[in-house]
Amino acid sequence: RVVHPPEGRSEPAGYVVANDADPKRAYMLVNQLRRMNNPAAFVTSCDGQYFPVLDSKSDRGTEREGSFDRVLADVPCSGDGTVRKNPGIWRQWNHLGSLALHPLQLSIALRGARLTKVGGYLVYSTCSMNPAENESVVAELLRLGEGSLVLADPRSRMDGLVARPGWKTWRVLRESKSRTRKAIKDQKKKRNAKMMAKKKEWDEKVERGEAPPPKERSDGDPDDKCDAVEPSPYDTDPYVAPSDWSYESLSERTKSLGFVEYASFEDVEDDWRKRVRRSLFPPTEEEAGRFELDKCLRCLPQDMDTGGFFVALLKKVGPLGKNATERMDSMAREMR
Repeated sequence: RVVHPPEGRSEPAGYVVANDADPKRAYMLVNQLRRMNNPAAFVTSCDGQYFPVLDSKSDRGTEREGSFDRVLADVPCSGDGTVRKNPGIWRQWNHLGSLALHPLQLSIALRGARLTKVGGYLVYSTCSMNPAENESVVAELLRLGEGSLVLADPRSRMDGLVARPGWKTWRVLRESKSRTRKAIKDQKKKRNAKMMAKKKEWDEKVERGEAPPPKERSDGDPDDKCDAVEPSPYDTDPYVAPSDWSYESLSERTKSLGFVEYASFEDVEDDWRKRVRRSLFPPTEEEAGRFELDKCLRCLPQDMDTGGFFVALLKKVGPLGKNATERMDSMAREMR
């Protein structure tokens, strides 16, 4: 009905607006749409969290709020679900990237919820399997919505789809900067025989007074000191899966690999709270019962021989409250 005219009409009944933050991708989409020769498809290029709110001020906060019946927010993500077709992702992947993407993803999802009409649907999707980019964003969206958004379960309408339920709880971790792949690679370079010989030669010059002593660094995170990192017995090539999947065993493994685990937001160090945000943490038991995060879809690569995807279908049953709109505006300003 949207892109093809219904019977008895010369023009489509609706329209599609496709937005991409990358102008090159948007231009490529324009070329693809020319083949359809359809007047009901529009292409825009702007950052999703700044997509303009098109309804009038008098409609905001009322049942007339929103501009679109359906909104798909396919947000930027770490892409770890696509490693089967793109193994090179692991060369750049680190957990700090997911923490940095989380506020952007939430900001775009809030904007999508604001643009959705009351009674319409918002789809939030990523190609990541990390709860920091998935369930935590959906949970915060439902929390801020204060009842205006509810999760819907589309499984009954999608025959043949194999999708596992969303998670109701998870562990919040952060990766020490000194344990990223780049930091470990740099550390190995510093410790190879050639570099160690140069270091020894320089130290001897310093002792003889032929060279100035190295300056002590007073800035930076103590986690950045790569020299203090000891190799983990679990960092093996090829990878060896855990023999024990208990929480205690996995916790020991993650700590050995340089991860820091938090039980709650109150445990996060002050200088890390801009990265490890409160919205990353799982809902309380009472919230978990209301949010029904198990209605989210986790499509694992091995289930249908595909990539890995996360999808959440949310129905907007009422206008967004003041808390949600203020958070949306504040996050958009923060991203500038």
